[in-house]
Amino acid sequence: MILKYISIFLVLSFVNTLSRYPILVIISYDAFRYDYFNSNQTPYIRDFFKKGVSAHHISSVMPTKTFPNHFSIATGLYADVHGVVGNKIYDSKLKEIIGNSYEMYHYNDQVEPIWIRNEKAAFDRHSGVMMWPGGEFAYQNVNPTFKKSWNISVTMTERIDTVMNWINHPETPANLIFLYYEQPDDVAHVDGIFSERFNKTLTDLDYFTKYFDDQLKIHGIYDRVNVIHLSDHGMINYKYENIINITQNLDPNSYKLAGSSPFLHVIPNQDNEVEIYENLKNLSQVNKHFQVLRRNELPDSWHLKKTNRCPPLIAMADPGYAFQDVLDLINKYAKNRTINSLSEFGSHGYENTELSMAGYFMARGPGFKKNYRVPPFKNIDLYHLFCAILQISPAKNNGSFHNIEPILVLPADEGENNILSLLFVFVGGAILTIICLGCVGYAMLCLMKGKKESENISRAEKRYTSDLDMAMVALKQRKNREAQQLLISDSGESS
Repeated sequence: MILKYISIFLVLSFVNTLSRYPILVIISYDAFRYDYFNSNQTPYIRDFFKKGVSAHHISSVMPTKTFPNHFSIATGLYADVHGVVGNKIYDSKLKEIIGNSYEMYHYNDQVEPIWIRNEKAAFDRHSGVMMWPGGEFAYQNVNPTFKKSWNISVTMTERIDTVMNWINHPETPANLIFLYYEQPDDVAHVDGIFSERFNKTLTDLDYFTKYFDDQLKIHGIYDRVNVIHLSDHGMINYKYENIINITQNLDPNSYKLAGSSPFLHVIPNQDNEVEIYENLKNLSQVNKHFQVLRRNELPDSWHLKKTNRCPPLIAMADPGYAFQDVLDLINKYAKNRTINSLSEFGSHGYENTELSMAGYFMARGPGFKKNYRVPPFKNIDLYHLFCAILQISPAKNNGSFHNIEPILVLPADEGENNILSLLFVFVGGAILTIICLGCVGYAMLCLMKGKKESENISRAEKRYTSDLDMAMVALKQRKNREAQQLLISDSGESS
């Protein structure tokens, strides 16, 4: 029985369930604007921001929407390269509007998200993608080891617990994790960014951030894991009275709409482009709160017009304004609100030079400096940061390593830390080995001693039994002799 427990102890002690590679976790809070952590609802996030590495903000790619930016973060590419130019897009090859799907993320088959590149870098590198946009699909016939499609019914704590299992998996421990959470985006769209429910959501996010760190500590891996918190874009409010109906003078059968406010894709039917463009242009000059642009008029800095997924026309509202498509969202999700002309709702998709569209960035772990501030950078630069932490070579991308290099521990420091880590592991392993062998030896000694004592007791019992038998025989013989003498004596008296 003792040997059984010792064997179990040895197995649990020597089987290291963590990856032998650097471990990196990226957590995205959708639409968490760069300045939200300044509120009273986020004390833990604010403390994290101060103690680790952080930037005042990170700039999003155009359009400042969820799917394009999450895929740019994962690939280091602009939208006109990876092809995800909106949350809903018109695919000219398929001749249809597509959303979150395999087709959405496979415009360019040469593109591979970093979780795939990590998998391909070594047979024992493993990635886990928890509901990150684009993470549920194979790329170049390769899947991440772990993945879970978006499911709003799965709570954030459940997502974190699952991720912890992936990191500590006994056979295929993940060394790269992408974890997505749809808040505070969802609440902000419906209630705006100054509502009571929005503030409660920020409090929840603060709790989840702490919960994740607490789980790392419970598993004893807090100092082994590099953690990056970021967001895809920011958010701003608009009033109900600032909703613009750009379809009021258009023939509904002459065009299609994709994308979403405030960055609408207008796809005219054949031979209707000039008419629709002039109609929208005239309306914009009257309204003065949106602009309409042809594909060739788009700014080069948007990095959109080189792909055939870019629509012929773009209608873009000014900050604080939105288009008629938001009415469907308001009618569906804001049914419990009393709506008037001054009611506020949240939106994003405005030009990425607007500070309100900027996301946040903070990180900590063995690969990062401490208490360090870096100037604002583009979210496509994160790809180089991921590759540097993971120690894999980057694929061709649009980002810059120069912008994120100061965040990293200097190579000399990193080497020193690696040596210390290896020394710690070696010494710790040696001590553990000695302790375990000592336990085994002691157990064996106890077993041998117990066996010897058992044998001695057995021999003593045999000797005792033998002596007792001899005594009983002698006593019996003695009684027989006494009986014989008594008989002889009785016979003599009778004669």
